[in-house]
Amino acid sequence: GVMYLLAFASAWWLGQRRIRAGRLPGVDGNAFSDLLFYGMLGVVLGGRLGYVLFYALGDALRDPLMVVRVWDGGMSFHGGLLGVLLASWLWSRRQRLHFFDTMDFVAPLVPLGLGFGRVGNFVGGELWGKFTNAGWGVIFPRTPELQDWPLAQIQAQYARGALDKFARHPSQLYEAAL
Repeated sequence: GVMYLLAFASAWWLGQRRIRAGRLPGVDGNAFSDLLFYGMLGVVLGGRLGYVLFYALGDALRDPLMVVRVWDGGMSFHGGLLGVLLASWLWSRRQRLHFFDTMDFVAPLVPLGLGFGRVGNFVGGELWGKFTNAGWGVIFPRTPELQDWPLAQIQAQYARGALDKFARHPSQLYEAAL
């Protein structure tokens, strides 16, 4: 949640600067605030629905309320992207602007948010990379090899250096940097 907040705050800050610089002619700060609100809804609703449709449809069919249990995790980049595209298209129609002009304005607002999201994936121990012997490899307790181990056992094995074979690339940090 903190990473989403940082992402939206950075988009607002950069978007305000771009509006003042005239990067989207005819659009003022209030209209931009509406665009950001539409985009936030698109990210959150699209991300959650995308996760359910792409990765957890069976779970949702067995337990439809899982769709609204966002505290259990589960967001999809693909769904968020589709949600933002739809939200931006709706906003563009309402403002009588060309969709691609809006997308040209929005595109620079996205990378910081994606970077924050990947840092959040690292902190949450999600989306880890391949196994590595590199000195910067990270042991993620939620990988399939370790997820069923009690935390005390993971800590004890780690202290003995017995988990080195489970070290993985911190791909989330590589992606955040890119």
